[in-house]
Amino acid sequence: MPWPAMPADPRVPASTGPDAGRRLAGVIFDMDGVIVDSEPLSMRTLAAIAAERGVHLEPALLHELTGVSLEEVLRVVAARLAAGPAGLTAPAADGTGPAQLRRDYDLACDTFGGLGGRGSLTW
Repeated sequence: MPWPAMPADPRVPASTGPDAGRRLAGVIFDMDGVIVDSEPLSMRTLAAIAAERGVHLEPALLHELTGVSLEEVLRVVAARLAAGPAGLTAPAADGTGPAQLRRDYDLACDTFGGLGGRGSLTW
């Protein structure tokens, strides 16, 4: 159901049930993991992205990054990736920068290992 005065999303089938046409009484925003704890999935996604680039993110590091803003997490992971598997400094032009990591992260989150993407966790 679209928000009042907001066009309907053509990808979402119109409701035909008993609540069809009813206005929303309220909206719950899950900003801190109360309803959906997405943190473990997020950390697994980041670890997989790093592994694809040959870098292992230790569980202790991922634990330290739990609850940190995604922007800061991507900055830390980008720095780790730029150091490479042997800890050697490498240029970030090879797809290890925060902007590229964000694109890869968003793409990975849209599939979530066959779970139907982020939307299936919240709808």
